[in-house]
Amino acid sequence: MRHRSFLPACGSFLAACGSVLVAYGSVLVACALAGALVAGSLAPAFAQKSNLPPAVLKITPETAIIDSQIKLALNYAKRALEKYEALGELDSLEFAHQDASNCYVLLRVAREGMIMRKESKRRGVDPVLDIALKKLDDAWNISRAPVERLSWGQSRQEYLKLSVNHMGRTIALLEQLVLIFP
Repeated sequence: MRHRSFLPACGSFLAACGSVLVAYGSVLVACALAGALVAGSLAPAFAQKSNLPPAVLKITPETAIIDSQIKLALNYAKRALEKYEALGELDSLEFAHQDASNCYVLLRVAREGMIMRKESKRRGVDPVLDIALKKLDDAWNISRAPVERLSWGQSRQEYLKLSVNHMGRTIALLEQLVLIFP
């Protein structure tokens, strides 16, 4: 009969735990959420893969460097487009996707540099810089699709069609940008 006397003891223990949880429940929930946030912030951030040297990815407001980043991004966009158009049914997407990723990364860096340049200008508005930044921003956003949509679960043909379309639009914007910037 010893097991019957054990049940009331367990019940009183559970009741005591329940009262502690009720009293400190919000604190425990807050601690759990804080722990989850800290653990999430310590996880590595996923970024686009780039095989470009770090010196090329320098964010700076210097016009010459931004211009060279834009021109290099244009070259990568053209290479990616050529590779996407030439891909056969069994060919790997890896090299075309890497060129598209390099283009996207270069545009992101050039965009940040152009924003720094715009913010550092104290002499009023520069309409040419505003137009250049708008074109660069549009090209950056359009070039994102071939980079990010590789793993979205769409068919290979849909991905290739989207990538060719977006790389073509990116090239058109970058060719316009090269004419007006710096």
